[in-house]
Amino acid sequence: MDTNLFKGAKYSNKADYFLIVSRLVSYKGINLAIEAFNTLGWPLIIIGSGREKKDLQNIAKSNITFITPHLTDSDLLTYYQNCRALIFPGSEDLGLTPIEAQAVGKPVIALRSGGTLETIKEGISGEFFDHPNIESLIQTLRLFDKKDYNSINIRKGVLKFDKEIFKKAFKNIVYTQLAKLD
Repeated sequence: MDTNLFKGAKYSNKADYFLIVSRLVSYKGINLAIEAFNTLGWPLIIIGSGREKKDLQNIAKSNITFITPHLTDSDLLTYYQNCRALIFPGSEDLGLTPIEAQAVGKPVIALRSGGTLETIKEGISGEFFDHPNIESLIQTLRLFDKKDYNSINIRKGVLKFDKEIFKKAFKNIVYTQLAKLD
């Protein structure tokens, strides 16, 4: 990840919406998030496209807005900066969008599965819901709503994914291994 995109990000704690940035395909669990937000009535913005988009739009209530994914980096950054949290209802090996959200100091609410277990510190940079169902996600959203998160601490947690830090660490490993050959 090139965190240069997020350098100089403005940290706002006054956001009024939650955010999903994803391909709109069934295994991403977007329908689960839509049903949870339909129940709560909380504002949710979904940025993405995919074969499930029409079906997802059909089940979404008026508190849910779909945005075309053809945004500039600056526009996408603005959505990240101004959300309350990123919702990540599916499971991925790594998941770049949770890292991007944290890079601007925003917490993530994710299914306790996959790569987010490596990138989210529960209670510090976000919260996990344990079961891929509406009740579990709603319970976690209500828990999240009662907590405060420190955007600077959230950002520090993902700096290890910065391209320059990765390159330096990789070089150190290579040089250490080469030194052992001498």
